[in-house]
Amino acid sequence: MWDGSSWILTGAATPDATARTAAGTGGTKGVVYLARDTDVQAGGTTGATVPDGLAVATGAQVKALATLVASLQTGSTLLGTYDASAGGGQIASVNTVAGRTGFTVAGKINAGAGMKEGDYFLVTKPGTVTGDAASLNVALNANDHLLYDGAAWRVVASGVVATAAFTVHAASDVSDAAVAAVASGSQKGVLVRDATVNDGLANAYKLVDKLDLGTF
Repeated sequence: MWDGSSWILTGAATPDATARTAAGTGGTKGVVYLARDTDVQAGGTTGATVPDGLAVATGAQVKALATLVASLQTGSTLLGTYDASAGGGQIASVNTVAGRTGFTVAGKINAGAGMKEGDYFLVTKPGTVTGDAASLNVALNANDHLLYDGAAWRVVASGVVATAAFTVHAASDVSDAAVAAVASGSQKGVLVRDATVNDGLANAYKLVDKLDLGTF
């Protein structure tokens, strides 16, 4: 190795632990002190050793750490859409995501592999599923999520049951023409809280016999 002025043999050289410093001075020229595999294990792990703060991690050790971090990654990744009305339920579209395999258009979710916790499909058409992952073989509604929890697929119901398409763009799309009469017989009406009046004051609650419900 060229030390700046001449060639030297480094094969027999050993690190000088007392001379090395954080600034990189001291020690034997041409020598790099490498961390041991046991130095990069988590504290408390059987066989783990206390690392030297100035030791350099090897490429293999860094790669092993990167692989571990990648395996722990989770998130909310949309893998595609699902049509529960066709073919007993099938994938309608697929988003290409690294590491996720086996998902194809018109295929079943249970054919996939490499999923991570939080991955999901969005149901776009309602129907009753058959022949897919056991937990998915139920009646689904549009907007339901088919979520992978790290071990199995789960149905996360949206709570929306739509029998026909509808869209609301603005307040002008809502009509205030629908009015429900609630007074009947001895029933005089219902108490409605007036948010413009403070609690404890007169008229905080009002008796009304008609409610303006509005319609989509």
